[in-house]
Amino acid sequence: MMRLRLVMLTTTLGLLLTGCGERSAAQVYGALRERYAGAQSLDSTAKLTLDNGRDEPLQITIETTLQRPNKLYSRSTEPRDDDVVAASDGQVVRQLVKHQGQAAVVEAPALTELAGLLNGEGPVLAGAFNGLPVVNELTLFAGTAPQTEDLKLTIGDEQVQVGSEPCDVVTVQSPEAPTHELFVGARDGLLHRVRTKVGNPQSGQQLTVTWETAKLALDQPAPAGRFALPAPKGAAVVRGQSISGAIDALVFGIGKPAPAFTLKTLKGDQTVTLKSLRGKPVVIDFWATWCGPCERQQPTLQKLYQEYADRVAFYMVSNEESDTVAPVVAERKLTIPQLLDPESKAAKAFEAESLPTTFFIDAQGVLRQVHVGVPSTGDLEATYRADLEALLQAPSETAAADPQQQ
Repeated sequence: MMRLRLVMLTTTLGLLLTGCGERSAAQVYGALRERYAGAQSLDSTAKLTLDNGRDEPLQITIETTLQRPNKLYSRSTEPRDDDVVAASDGQVVRQLVKHQGQAAVVEAPALTELAGLLNGEGPVLAGAFNGLPVVNELTLFAGTAPQTEDLKLTIGDEQVQVGSEPCDVVTVQSPEAPTHELFVGARDGLLHRVRTKVGNPQSGQQLTVTWETAKLALDQPAPAGRFALPAPKGAAVVRGQSISGAIDALVFGIGKPAPAFTLKTLKGDQTVTLKSLRGKPVVIDFWATWCGPCERQQPTLQKLYQEYADRVAFYMVSNEESDTVAPVVAERKLTIPQLLDPESKAAKAFEAESLPTTFFIDAQGVLRQVHVGVPSTGDLEATYRADLEALLQAPSETAAADPQQQ
């Protein structure tokens, strides 16, 4: 009997120590999620390396302190660019940015949970992770890493040394994200490295992304003043309902008079200026015939144009030649008036660097809303419809329009 028990015990220990099979992978990953979810604070320094296999790899150092329910500090340091610094003290969230060479602080009410801050609703902190590792210590701590049951998990037969820690290598496969390799400490149960590849290897456009933790502490008190971000001397402070909204207000001048423009129609027989449109709300969509996202939102714009044309002026603006634009407009059955910006003067004035960029201007010529790209959250038609209704309901006495507008 004693021998039988010894054999059973040895077999059980062998299964636990070898860690092979999908069940063991699920156990490792599940324990990893629980470990971070159970902590009240996290202090981390990590190195994010982006390697396309051709150029010198880009390395970004990310320092992060998180404290439940909604306190955050983050600094991203990249040799070829300015640091990105953000903080939330639980009341407001602030981010230090540079615009036209000048320092500024954008500010918004703090969100109630860290998950929002790490999912693009707050600082640019999570902007670095779009399409990159969806599992790292920050998403694990915030609870935004995928659930075990949503993944296919496998574990390597051998452990890999990361620094001084032997690590189990868990491969994470998901239909919604690239395959990840997680290097999980066999002794401390912490995440030490994440590696993934994004892009198409057949086209040669593939990026290897490695997130490696240099320092990590859980449940340690944060340094005094860690979550404050005072504005540099002389820096402007721009406030919004969200950080992205405040950045848009800074970059595009939301709440200020829209830039002046003078553009010819597609046929070249008429000239349109912003001044000539005063008294009626205006929607201006910068686009190009080759732009896929532009085409994707055009049926929605066309539908709304047909519904609101008697109350709102719609224009689509392209910097291409009329011979290029006209056939595409006809093929897509677009009846929205077209304007040509051959030297991109209007695009530069509006700072429309990405396509599509869609501007909503009230009847007094004041810029009220901007969408860079196709809105990715919510229903596109509902989003644009709400923007149009807001333009129509805007009070007639708004900020004075620039008298230089023509």
